[in-house]
Amino acid sequence: MEHYVDTEELADQSTHFRGRKTIRFAPDSSIQLNPFDDTFCLQPLFGKPIQVPIAYESAGGLDSLQIRYKDLNNGVALLNFTRKDLKSFIVKDSRSDAEYDPASSNYRLLRIPVTRMGSYSIQSALDGKGKNIRPQRATVMIPMCPEASFGSADLSDKCVEDEVGGLSINVLGVPPFTLYYEEEINGQLSNLPSSVLVPEDEDFHSPLLAKELYTGQSAKGSPKYTTEDLKDISWARSRSIEVPIGKKRIDKAGEYIYTISKIIDGFGNVIKYSPDRNNKDTFISLRAHSMPVLNLVDAQPQKPILLGQDKFIDLRLSQAPPCISCEAPYTVVFKYIPPQNETDDNYEGQIFTKSFDFKTPARILVDKPGTYAVETASTRFCACKLGSSALNVRQAKLPNVNFAMDPIVDNCVGTTGFKFNFEFVGTAPFEIGYKISRLDPRDSDKILATERVSSLRSESTVLEYEFNPSSEGSYSIEFVSLSDKYYKNQIRFNHHEHRYVTYFKQRPRAYFGKGSKVLKLDACNGGSANVTLSLEGKAPFTVSYNLVSPQYKIETYTLRDIVDSVVTIRTPQLTKGGDYVLSLKNVTDSSSCAVDFKGQEVHIGVRNDVPQLRFASSQDYTLVQGKSLFVPLKSESSEPIELVYSQRSFDGREIQKTVTFDPTEGLTITEEGVYTLVSFTQGLCPGHISEDISIAVRYMDKPTLDITSINAKDGIFSMKSVCVDGGGSINFRASGIAPFVVRYSIRYPDGLIEQKTQQLPNRNFAIRLRTEKSGDYEYTIQGIYDSVYTSAILDQLTRQRQYKFGPIRVVNTVDPLPSAKITNKGENFQTCISSIHDIDQLTPLRLSLSGKLPMDVKLQVARDQEGPSETINLENLQSREVNLYAMYERMGLGMFYVTISEVKDSNGCVSKDFDEKEQVIIQVNDVPKIRQLLEESSIISEHGQLQIEKQDAGVVAPEVNYYCAGDYLTYMLNGAPPFMVYYEFNGKKQAVEVNSNYFKRKASRPGEMEILAVSDSSSKNCMVNFTSPAGNKRPDLMAKIFDLPSVEIVDGGSEEEDIYEGEQADITFRFTGQPPFKLTYIRTDLSEESKIVETEVVDNIFENEYKISANLEGTYEAIEIQDAFCVARNRRI
Repeated sequence: MEHYVDTEELADQSTHFRGRKTIRFAPDSSIQLNPFDDTFCLQPLFGKPIQVPIAYESAGGLDSLQIRYKDLNNGVALLNFTRKDLKSFIVKDSRSDAEYDPASSNYRLLRIPVTRMGSYSIQSALDGKGKNIRPQRATVMIPMCPEASFGSADLSDKCVEDEVGGLSINVLGVPPFTLYYEEEINGQLSNLPSSVLVPEDEDFHSPLLAKELYTGQSAKGSPKYTTEDLKDISWARSRSIEVPIGKKRIDKAGEYIYTISKIIDGFGNVIKYSPDRNNKDTFISLRAHSMPVLNLVDAQPQKPILLGQDKFIDLRLSQAPPCISCEAPYTVVFKYIPPQNETDDNYEGQIFTKSFDFKTPARILVDKPGTYAVETASTRFCACKLGSSALNVRQAKLPNVNFAMDPIVDNCVGTTGFKFNFEFVGTAPFEIGYKISRLDPRDSDKILATERVSSLRSESTVLEYEFNPSSEGSYSIEFVSLSDKYYKNQIRFNHHEHRYVTYFKQRPRAYFGKGSKVLKLDACNGGSANVTLSLEGKAPFTVSYNLVSPQYKIETYTLRDIVDSVVTIRTPQLTKGGDYVLSLKNVTDSSSCAVDFKGQEVHIGVRNDVPQLRFASSQDYTLVQGKSLFVPLKSESSEPIELVYSQRSFDGREIQKTVTFDPTEGLTITEEGVYTLVSFTQGLCPGHISEDISIAVRYMDKPTLDITSINAKDGIFSMKSVCVDGGGSINFRASGIAPFVVRYSIRYPDGLIEQKTQQLPNRNFAIRLRTEKSGDYEYTIQGIYDSVYTSAILDQLTRQRQYKFGPIRVVNTVDPLPSAKITNKGENFQTCISSIHDIDQLTPLRLSLSGKLPMDVKLQVARDQEGPSETINLENLQSREVNLYAMYERMGLGMFYVTISEVKDSNGCVSKDFDEKEQVIIQVNDVPKIRQLLEESSIISEHGQLQIEKQDAGVVAPEVNYYCAGDYLTYMLNGAPPFMVYYEFNGKKQAVEVNSNYFKRKASRPGEMEILAVSDSSSKNCMVNFTSPAGNKRPDLMAKIFDLPSVEIVDGGSEEEDIYEGEQADITFRFTGQPPFKLTYIRTDLSEESKIVETEVVDNIFENEYKISANLEGTYEAIEIQDAFCVARNRRI
């Protein structure tokens, strides 16, 4: 028995083993909901069903499908689809799909119609054989599609300077949202930034906030949900948010268009809108009309009202729209005031209204003298501003003339002619027609010849004319007609009414100017005029002159004892508007001769009124700093004025300024303060400030931004530190007029600075914390703007050093996630079950930790990779290098996978995602075991040994001879080779090293062999002594020779069966021999038939058939069978 087995001598026992069974895995079957990671949503009204794709791969097809549906109130239902249902959902040609795999012939694609909002996941799926198809974990959320529409608003026609308010956008869907809308003014876009919308509810929470799909900038894909997210999906309900667009002051006329271009919900569903004027939900427009300036204009101011003729005054527009007639009708309210001398002081005038379309000249007929003024004017949509709004129109009466004739007498010759003095009433120039005839000396009525027919022209109201016949004789001069500037030849004198006969006679001079033109001067209403008169002759002089008012009232004045050759005539105050005429009536010197002063007069033009000016209203005003405010003034004329006004700042400083401008355009103000009109002149005439009114102008408040719930130190806000990927936000509240625009920067730990701009539709604003990397982050608010103080205005004020925004700095530390690494993964983790509580015999698990101490570590210990695991909590670790033995306490026999599942440091940061490589495998071996086998020869079974012991003890009587002479004894060793086997055969003790799991010796003769002890190499000092301390033998380790049993797999020959992974197949073993039986079978690899991947032993089989269920791929075959006495081993394997 002491020699090794010679395999050449072994008997062939393969005939005792018949049949084997091969199990193969059918191609992998799987099913996946939404394989392309799409997002979906249902239209709110009349929407079509959504076709949600389901991809599956199964050799047996798809026979039934069950989908778990949860509505938004968390109610759960199961949706069942039969094979007939599913057949109608199959996509006919999956090759057009992006995920189509040409290598897979079993790939199919379904599209399931969905009509209800909620979450969907696959509960179960069966193929045509009733076998389960493995579902891949996926949940699809079907929300309502987002939508955005304008709220109700006043879209009636507006005027420039009106304020548009009440515009808002209603957003409905699952928040958070990103809203895109545009403002277009006369075809030019305003380039508004997008708005991120989050409900202002304090209890609002949604997992979609952290996924950033609503920004439209994240990678395409459906969001992934945690189990906690799906417990309560009420966060997927639709919410409504109203977004105010803000008030806007209309600065220019034209079309204002507001369109909604796009809305993105929290799932990343994008709804785009195309501009459509017929869709009032996403397209609104309004038209702003200009406020033209209306001027009352006399196209012929020099032409008064004439008897028998029509006179018109015109209405003209400035700052008018391109299409003037489109704004018609223009309704104008006029006021007519007769001349002051025709009414009493309490007469307020006559009011009348007219409408114009400006397609033809806009004018009114004036048939009475007086003042015509525009009280109010408006287009079809807006009020008009008034420019020159008042005109004084006079009426010209028929001219008249007073004749005065003096003979011209020469001291020597006598009468040489006539000197005529004409005093005209009317409007210069005057023209008087005359006829000169030569008469019969004896009969003055007898005309011998008509020598001349002509006329005299006078630019003044007085004319002196000397008629000196050209030769001696009797002459007559007859004045026949009178004309003035406006009336030509309308007055004819009666025959011989003004007929004179004359002879020949020259005098001293008086004149206003040596030229022939009439001198013209201008004067202010209520002021005086100074006229210079030159005198030639012998002083002293006496001068008489007439002053004719615009109403043709004549006043005569006399200056006496004039000794200078030049004298200044100062008129009284001229209180009537119009033309005054100052003409010489008589001039004498100290000689006896008359002074020649014919035709000398001066025309004085006097303003119709004293200019009046005042503030149009006493109200206070607000001013956007950096812009101009036009404060309206009340003035009767659009003629430029030179104004002196005072400006008193609110700190008491006061200055005066002088400006020249058109008063109808208003006073331009660019700074706050109290303003008072001091004085003004218009056309060199001093005006009158009609009311002592002061107005106050204050700057509108600039927008501000306050941070909430964070304390500041040294002007810097510090937030509680967070962990990498921990989330969080900085919350602000703005003040001002929405919408706001906030400009801020983020400085990352690596020094990179990112500039960002965000529009806020309401007062609340949040900056999401960046937690992707650890380190110190600094968030700096650099500016806030609202709908009044835009970025252009505040940036300009900043450059002018009139405004400075105090940056708001918030610092935040992002703590790194702790980590743990196994530093001795390369060591051999193998031990014996008997050494499991002996630390000296164990290999420690060495961990290297990073993070803030103390730290907690969780380990997962699993018996196999796919089996259940147990958690080991290691708390309050004070060192970064740790040797662990605690996992051994949870282990028994087998192979154990130890992985790190969680690390937590004292910052509260937790890491859960660990590389699969951070794992060790600990093999806990049983104490080495040995049992008898029969291989190529008969070996006594354990039951046979027991029977022999009973026989030896006399308990039972032997029935047969229980040995097989010439058989070989084979022992199967369990443990880690090499083994040391200590045995005794027929009283002889021996020890042998065995390098395999089999210990073989030939039983060449009957006898008894006993194993005394066994040790293996799994762990040091791992030895089992099979002898008791009392020295009693172990019958189970005593071997004798017995007959060989047989085993076959039912039907004998080779059988193959295909199963799906995760299923089972039945294998039936049939025995020949005496029970109880002990079966040893193996599973070999399909790709390498000689490779045994599994060995199983089944004992105490009392039936002649034994059935097992197999779920692993391979060839199953018996290699050893024991009955109550013998063992047969299949040497063919």
